Amino acid sequence: MGTTLRGRTITGFLCAAAIAASTLAAQAADIKVLSAAGFRGVLSEAVPKFERASGDRVRITYGTLGQIMKRIEKGETADVIVLPRQGLDDLARQGKIGASEITPIARSRVGMAVRKGLRKPDISTADGFRKALLEAKSVSTVDPGSGGVSALHFRTLFERMAIAEQMRPKLRYRAAGTLRTVTAREDVALNQMQDLVDAKGLVVVGPLPEELQLKTVFAAAAASRAHGAASRALVAYLGGPEAGAIARAKGLEPLAP
Repeated sequence: MGTTLRGRTITGFLCAAAIAASTLAAQAADIKVLSAAGFRGVLSEAVPKFERASGDRVRITYGTLGQIMKRIEKGETADVIVLPRQGLDDLARQGKIGASEITPIARSRVGMAVRKGLRKPDISTADGFRKALLEAKSVSTVDPGSGGVSALHFRTLFERMAIAEQMRPKLRYRAAGTLRTVTAREDVALNQMQDLVDAKGLVVVGPLPEELQLKTVFAAAAASRAHGAASRALVAYLGGPEAGAIARAKGLEPLAP
């Protein structure tokens, strides 16, 4: 009799546990995120922490600002969108997201890195930066045709510094977000600081001088009603102190209140 009761008790406990697990699984949200590749380094560390704390699942698709904007304009939807602020402001003007849903997360700067083993040039001045580019045998950057904001900025800089012709044969274009996953083959890499910090085979020289800077504010917005509460919780987390500490370690300036 005791064994039977004990068996029933254990069986009942297991059933209750299974029901509880099933209920939690049913309540967990599956959050779809479209994000700028320039914020991958932060999300790759912040999102697992959010998932463990919330029980929600987060699926992320990365691209340049231009690529993500095209996907949305063609009708693709997401629960959360992480982009440079100007992209989200544009989506708000189009009525695709609410302006009040936009939360600034962090500010980035552009900079330079060199292949490990090479001497770090002095880029504290515009002249120093120009000299370093002209002396480099090859320079890696994101393809401007992909719509990446930093790539477009560097192309404009080369023209402004009157070195566009000299730079053309030495430029090596890479897809957005791939710099950190491959060993550097070029002498110099130009990108947003958070990408340079994470890149293998590179040593960060530092940010560009102030007069040559591109400062980009990354922001997040809840963009659908399907998982409204979960989406807003993720946006709030990304704008909060824990994600801010991760952003700071990646070379960004957190904008958490």
